[in-house]
Amino acid sequence: MIIVKGNADAAEELGSPIKAGFLPGYFQLNSPAGDVEMIFPVSGPKDSAKLYVVANKRQGKWKLRTLELVLKRSDPGIDLLKNR
Repeated sequence: MIIVKGNADAAEELGSPIKAGFLPGYFQLNSPAGDVEMIFPVSGPKDSAKLYVVANKRQGKWKLRTLELVLKRSDPGIDLLKNR
């Protein structure tokens, strides 16, 4: 959520404060490896959206593959990993 709240585009679209909920996701965790796919509902005073998260753990280290904020009225979403 720190990345979402710190993103100027997300703040512009959703307003502030930005709040997050939780939906069930896919987890597969093994000792040195794992995969996560999750969707979080997020909202602010202006609009609501879904935050799509995909991450992989390889050799004990996590890497975010997808972090995209998809607004109800916008296509494509906001790529929160862009320029990171």
